[in-house]
Amino acid sequence: MATCEMRGEFKPGFDAVLTPQALEFVARLTERFGSRVDELLATREQRQQAVDGGALPSVAVRTREIRELDWIIADIPEDLLDRRVELLTPARPQEVRDALRSSVSVCIADLEDTLSPTWDNVIQGHRCLQGAATGTLLDGDEGAEQTEVTLGMRPRGWHMQEKHLYVGGRPVPASLADFGLYLFHCAEALTGRGSGPYLSLPKLEGHQEARLWASIFEFAENELGLRQYCIRATAFIETVPAIFEIDEILYVLKDYLVGLECGPADYVFSFIKTLHAHPDFVLPDQLNFDRSAEFLQSYSRLAVHTAHQRSILAIGGTAASLQEGAAHAESFLAKIRAQKQREFEMGFDGTWVAQPSMVPLITEILSDLMPGPNQLSVTGGGEEITAEALLTPPQGPVTEPGVRRNIRFALRYLAAWLGGEGCIFFNNRREDMATAESARAQLWQWVHHDVTLETGESMDEACFRRLLAEEVPLAAGDLAALGVDSERLSLAADLISDVVLRKDFVPFLSVQAYAHLP
Repeated sequence: MATCEMRGEFKPGFDAVLTPQALEFVARLTERFGSRVDELLATREQRQQAVDGGALPSVAVRTREIRELDWIIADIPEDLLDRRVELLTPARPQEVRDALRSSVSVCIADLEDTLSPTWDNVIQGHRCLQGAATGTLLDGDEGAEQTEVTLGMRPRGWHMQEKHLYVGGRPVPASLADFGLYLFHCAEALTGRGSGPYLSLPKLEGHQEARLWASIFEFAENELGLRQYCIRATAFIETVPAIFEIDEILYVLKDYLVGLECGPADYVFSFIKTLHAHPDFVLPDQLNFDRSAEFLQSYSRLAVHTAHQRSILAIGGTAASLQEGAAHAESFLAKIRAQKQREFEMGFDGTWVAQPSMVPLITEILSDLMPGPNQLSVTGGGEEITAEALLTPPQGPVTEPGVRRNIRFALRYLAAWLGGEGCIFFNNRREDMATAESARAQLWQWVHHDVTLETGESMDEACFRRLLAEEVPLAAGDLAALGVDSERLSLAADLISDVVLRKDFVPFLSVQAYAHLP
């Protein structure tokens, strides 16, 4: 039998997570499914090569029967029926404590985009999950009382590896490491409290990837002696390949599925990532379009329609959080209000918030638009969404301020991420890796497709290098408050320059930068 070899530092308290039995379970998962992960990643590359060659995303003919069958999800657990206000927070003790004391319906403790996956952060994240699952996380907090908040977890995506755990001489897929440690330590406690091990599955790119998760769930329940279908999942439909296989993804997960989640920022990144080779799909800078853009509205309407047609919940994108004391707070909150009103009028059953401070605003909006726990009865609108609507980019200019914004954010975020911080405030908004990925992906598009700025200047390599060189010293002052030194900022600049200027599009900045994390 394969064993799981630990190559990371073993710090005090890690023994609660990295037990021999837990590592053995991770090894069994990896031995059984690791090669399948490799195959699916190879399939991603093949699909991308086909798109690069001109085969644009489309609905598959061979799976038409699944789309036409009249099937629905059997049931949703009682503690997941109301997800009107859902908090996505890094799996860090203080943030999860704040969530458990808040009035949100569900807390998703995140090991993906909002957490920099240093070895210490990942293991402390699992310790935090154990405390939240067993109800001991608030022990010792004077006057603290845990509310009835349902706990969930978002593991890292298939594209990431956990370089501190090895099975058979190869790194463990990060998804299997996160899932295995969470399930081994938390499933029994959660089911004993009348809940269960609930997961949000990120960055799916097709139904074969979803089928792998279903197989993993079945295997894990049998291995750990858990009640069948106690694992429940919410599928992220946040990539272009996934929206074209949305019915198929839901179908293969249907025995475990409770909902889907949309991520507009991630979808923008996936749009660029998927169609990067084609100049006709270049996006304007993000100062010149927002979530009201038609391609994002079409994506959202189709997701809601399909979810409700199959009797599962649809959760909308994150309501951006405002930094305390920020200027122009009223206009910012007005934009959030308008954005969330559009979502709920469209039929979404809930929304994410990134901080408890946003809960009162969302609750106020909901009191007028959605007094019940969900809107499963709203099903119209998605039948009219075409491939053209999903793939038509918004029109608009690429401006020097927009280019500088992308460089500025990518620099600040990546430098902080390399120092262990997965979220930062930028322009008074809380942002994570999804925004960094879309920012650097746009820079690649503009440089490699001969985009002309509104000033008439070509956005070529020389222009990018000049703007980057001008932004680095400006970033240094902002980052000093976060404890980010000049060495990390210089590394961030080198990494961004590399992924923007190299001829081949790098699929994930996070993978490129992970080699530099402790």
